[in-house]
Amino acid sequence: MGAFPNHEIRASKLIRIWVAEGFLKSKGDKILEEIAEENLKVLVDRNLLMVREWKSNGKAKSYSIHDLLRDVCVKKAGEDKFLHVKNRQVHRVPEDSSTFPRRIAEGVGCTAHRIPSVPNRNPGTSQLMLLGFLLQFRLPSAISRLWNLQTLIVGSSISYFELPSEIWEMPELRHIKFRNSRISIDREYQIPFVHDKLQTISVMKADLLISSNFLGSIPNIKNLGIYSWEMQPSDQEWEPTEGEFSSLQFLLLEKLNLVHWKADETHFPRLRHLVIRDCSALEEIPRGIGDIPTLEIIELDECNTSIVASAKQIQEDQRQYGNDGLEVRIC
Repeated sequence: MGAFPNHEIRASKLIRIWVAEGFLKSKGDKILEEIAEENLKVLVDRNLLMVREWKSNGKAKSYSIHDLLRDVCVKKAGEDKFLHVKNRQVHRVPEDSSTFPRRIAEGVGCTAHRIPSVPNRNPGTSQLMLLGFLLQFRLPSAISRLWNLQTLIVGSSISYFELPSEIWEMPELRHIKFRNSRISIDREYQIPFVHDKLQTISVMKADLLISSNFLGSIPNIKNLGIYSWEMQPSDQEWEPTEGEFSSLQFLLLEKLNLVHWKADETHFPRLRHLVIRDCSALEEIPRGIGDIPTLEIIELDECNTSIVASAKQIQEDQRQYGNDGLEVRIC
């Protein structure tokens, strides 16, 4: 906890770091992220953490820690040579293994302005578990050498960079986020193995030149956010295949040129929260979406009247069936 400055701590980031550091142990069928949430609740109950913001599903979105407690954490971590806090930004990833701090080798977040290559001779890099890149170049295919990488956040200060298909050959990936980028993957490319650990894909302000079927081939995806997706004409009608998104709980569609969407409870059987923002071409929300038993919220922002009308009709249909729990939010 001492690694965070004196401000809001996002739950998602903290959980990813805990998982990457190996702090958590498996319990039965629970995934590590669920175990982390339980541990955070214990800390809140003991007044060691304070919840700053809540999610709509009742889970904590962010926390804060008292200044005095953070000082104790930083001091103890320094004494144990576990963590050394510096108030400066990392400008490059060192290639010499002798300069790699232990914590970077085992899993930290870092921001690099220029990453021309991923060193091949450094055995420590294969142990990286959490990494953030601010790229000015094409993401190197050698990124796939980071076999234990769990979280990858990729952003670009230019209008285009190409994501190599090798990124999907990293078996430990759990969370992947792209920002301000143009991403292209060969439509014929097939993931060489089942990506059963990947849970989050977030594509923000990016031209995503891959098919929806590709995303659906990741069986355990729980959170999917797609922003500014310039879909190919053949993809402007989206009809998922049954079983593709069997674990998806949160779906965000923003600024897409999607026109027709065909789906029902068999396509998103565990969906809880649907968000649609500024999808002006979309004609309506599929009526069958309302039949998803776990669906709690449909959230609309800057949507046309036909989308709003379809959401209200879904809500009315559910009320007639005795389901008064479906909430429709119109921003």
